[in-house]
Amino acid sequence: MKFFTFFIVTLLLPVQLFSQKEDHIWLFGSEIEDVILPWLKADTTRGASEINFFYDPFKMYYVEPRVIDVAAGNASISDVTGRLLAYSNGQVLYAGNEYPIADTINYHIYGSPDSTKFCSEWESNNFGNSIRPIPSGILGIQRMMILPMDSTFYSVFNTYDYCTQEIFKVNYNHFGFPTSHPNGVLLKKDTELLRGRFSSNIYSVRHGNGRDWWVIQLDENNISYHQFLLSPTAINYFGIIELPSMSFPRGNGQVVVSPDGNIFAYATIGGTGQQVMGHIVLFEFDRCTGNVNFISEKRFDKINSFGPGLCFSSDSRYLYFSEGNKIFQYDMHAFDVFESEVLIALYDGFFYQQTPNSIEYDADFNQMGLAPDGRIYITPSSTTNRHLGVINYPNEYGPACDMRQHSIELPTKFFRTMPNFPHFRLGPDDGSPCDTLGLDNHPVAKFRYEPDSSNYKRIRFTDLSYFRPETWSWDFGDGSPTVTDRYPFHTYDQNGTYEVCLTVSNENSDHTTCRTVTIGTSSSDDAGLKADITLFPNPVADVLLVTLGEYIPQNGIIHIYDATGRVILSQRLYYGHNNIDMTALPPGLYFWTAEDKGVKMKGGKVIKR
Repeated sequence: MKFFTFFIVTLLLPVQLFSQKEDHIWLFGSEIEDVILPWLKADTTRGASEINFFYDPFKMYYVEPRVIDVAAGNASISDVTGRLLAYSNGQVLYAGNEYPIADTINYHIYGSPDSTKFCSEWESNNFGNSIRPIPSGILGIQRMMILPMDSTFYSVFNTYDYCTQEIFKVNYNHFGFPTSHPNGVLLKKDTELLRGRFSSNIYSVRHGNGRDWWVIQLDENNISYHQFLLSPTAINYFGIIELPSMSFPRGNGQVVVSPDGNIFAYATIGGTGQQVMGHIVLFEFDRCTGNVNFISEKRFDKINSFGPGLCFSSDSRYLYFSEGNKIFQYDMHAFDVFESEVLIALYDGFFYQQTPNSIEYDADFNQMGLAPDGRIYITPSSTTNRHLGVINYPNEYGPACDMRQHSIELPTKFFRTMPNFPHFRLGPDDGSPCDTLGLDNHPVAKFRYEPDSSNYKRIRFTDLSYFRPETWSWDFGDGSPTVTDRYPFHTYDQNGTYEVCLTVSNENSDHTTCRTVTIGTSSSDDAGLKADITLFPNPVADVLLVTLGEYIPQNGIIHIYDATGRVILSQRLYYGHNNIDMTALPPGLYFWTAEDKGVKMKGGKVIKR
């Protein structure tokens, strides 16, 4: 195959180039009725939050105009720039600008008497009434997903009957954003795909042709799954695949496919409240046919979780399993995957309280999600929380993966949810029988970096490249030799500004991306001009999140001043996210400055509620 440079590829592969930032906005937030019901607005922990992975380090926002809850049902999609296009909680479908594409979806109509309408999941999750509905979102794990196809989108979801206590139907909505309808238009609504008895889990993986999508819906007993194929012409039922594994009727859990598309896995629970069991099942997955081959299964006699979580590292090397109190790592390269088990986290007992002496909500381990920054984020199993755990380096073995419990505090509460995304940055299965559309994997270089906590000049670089890179070449911008490791460390001799470039390649092409890395203050302008500092939320009630990007300080400090100019709080400031506890400060206006070795980086005002 002829080898092209990336500059030619950019003209040839618009489909693949689109698939870069569809999952860069993560939505959270529950009890969003505060936007509609004014007397609740004083509670600033209610409402909608976003994590935006377009930035490195990511940024968090409180989204005041959003009136839609994502209590559990949670699907969204962004455009090539990372701008939110659309989202859904399984009851409504909204554009990213908060305009309703469909203000009611997934509504199952029941007959007389009127009381039977409460069999409807829509009605049961309506916190309002028929005049002013407040759709809180469908409950359950992985109940829906939004997929792109050409210039339109498909939202696939299932429907639950509260009277029979069964998920009995799989449906889809088809929508788009033509020039004539910039706020979105619904092309097909609540179109039924299949009736039966299903588990909650819907997942998707890109077909081996690099364009279409396999959509997977587990059956009720988790011993088979139904396949649908989304192509430019339609989404059609493709058949049922039997899964040779232990039956766990109606068990909660999580379905994943490895980022390289080769492994299909799921984890579920079963049994009684006194003895909850669980298992993980692994299969080889054929992206051409959708067929699977059984690899292995691990059973647990006792599970301490509402529903276990499952997630692969970005390089597909390690599989992570959460079961409430513990997180395990498994090496997919091991001869016996489950014999490679390593315990990487044991729940430390931390809990979230909305107010002192109120209910204690465990910040333990439940659903897991692989983010665009290569980290795995973990939500708790409790019904109300504001905390996420994180595995910073999932591609590393054992404790080196650096699991941090409840280390991220979101601005608002959320209810047992994790955004449900496929791996958008998976290309075609090159050379396979279904590689028929002329699409190839042309790798795209991407990376992140962090300083060592004990030596700010020692920088850790993490590869985030996609579309099947095979080789890596790092130029650290200081005249040192290039390095071909995938995840290198590099120590700089002195402070300064360096252009770091990563080149990735395979048999089809190569691609280079560069980032400016500024370390310490080599001049009076370095810190002030290059540091990207944001404070959130502002006004703040308790914890102020200070995010520092684009600049690695040698000895960063943030000072908080009162109205008289007196310093009342000082704290070390590091690259990345920094939590400043403002709880003890009285309400009022304060001033802040951030500096590095006496050189001011930024300053401003912050209001304490």
